[in-house]
Amino acid sequence: MKISRIQIAYLFLIGLSIGTALAQSGIEEDGISVDNLTQSESNYLNLSNAVWNMYSEDLIYASQILDEFVKNNISSRNAMMATTSVYILDSITASNVDKVNPPEKFILLHRDTAQAFNYLEGYLWNLAKYYETGAGKYASIARDSFNSSILFKGKAEEQRTKFAN
Repeated sequence: MKISRIQIAYLFLIGLSIGTALAQSGIEEDGISVDNLTQSESNYLNLSNAVWNMYSEDLIYASQILDEFVKNNISSRNAMMATTSVYILDSITASNVDKVNPPEKFILLHRDTAQAFNYLEGYLWNLAKYYETGAGKYASIARDSFNSSILFKGKAEEQRTKFAN
């Protein structure tokens, strides 16, 4: 799949539009306000599911960009722009996760979720910096952030499994 400049520009503009709209609104995810709100248990699990879907989408898209870059189907500049768009969307989600006060029994799940998103944010930032500069140090930091994000994703999945039963 080759990503065109129009698709990259479109994604970038969508990211900016969503960021602006969420910043100006009460910030809602699937009808659940996440503006410094203590969640009920069922609402928290619904919010958690929505957040993890966003995590997966962000990771999949970042992986597609990386794959296209490695195959020389997109330039480093276009890869940087596309990754920056994903970074913006992930940053908004990470910020929203930080605003939620989970029910007591979900504290560990919430902590691991927040850590996974924070490390994903670091991965995307450093990946974009790598595309921008070509400096291997950014690729190395991105790899470490990716691994940490996946580690905390696994911990969160263990917590989620406990509550699914």
